[in-house]
Amino acid sequence: MWEREASLAEVVEAAWVASGAKGDLGGRTVALKATMAKLHGWSNRTIGNVTREIEKSRTRLEELHNMNADRSELRKESGHMDELLYKEEMMWLQRSRMEWLKHGDRNTKFFHRKARWRGCKNRIKGLRDDLGILHSEQDVMSGMAMSNFQNLFEADQGLAPHTVVNLFEPVITEEMNAKLCEAFSDKAISDALFQMGPLKAPGPDGFPARFFQRHWGMMKDDIIEAVR
Repeated sequence: MWEREASLAEVVEAAWVASGAKGDLGGRTVALKATMAKLHGWSNRTIGNVTREIEKSRTRLEELHNMNADRSELRKESGHMDELLYKEEMMWLQRSRMEWLKHGDRNTKFFHRKARWRGCKNRIKGLRDDLGILHSEQDVMSGMAMSNFQNLFEADQGLAPHTVVNLFEPVITEEMNAKLCEAFSDKAISDALFQMGPLKAPGPDGFPARFFQRHWGMMKDDIIEAVR
């Protein structure tokens, strides 16, 4: 939705530059948080609440019709309404994660229902522990999830894998291993980014892949350095 505003690129670049050094992933995370904060402030000033703005525009159109206003005024307000409706559609399209529908297939109510369905479907209301007891407290469920994955991925110190591993015939040559261990190239990092679905679920920073794809020219050097 923000991409419809011509000033977006300027706001992103100013916020990104002002965030300072970004030599590693930690620095990049700080920069993204600062950029997101600037974007929220800019959005509130520039776009405002889309739903509320639509109602204002609808009221204004009714007033113009009742006043038998000039056609140019009606066209202008009607165009403004269309732009707001498009923004609302894109907002719910992103929240619903519906990729197979093309822009222009306006059905905001459908997107809204889909987004709400995803929210209900993805919400974890409770977890059962090893004793079968159901827990619904957020902090308890967080601890259970953390413990589960720690146990799942930690090495089992009681196993002695060497007996089996020594039976393997090596298939990776020294030359192949050297290539596998090479540093990532700029192209490899760039290709990985642009192979991501643009509007897939965003990461912890709140930005979908499309944000980085759109601003890659400005962010490329900092992101590549941080990844390495």
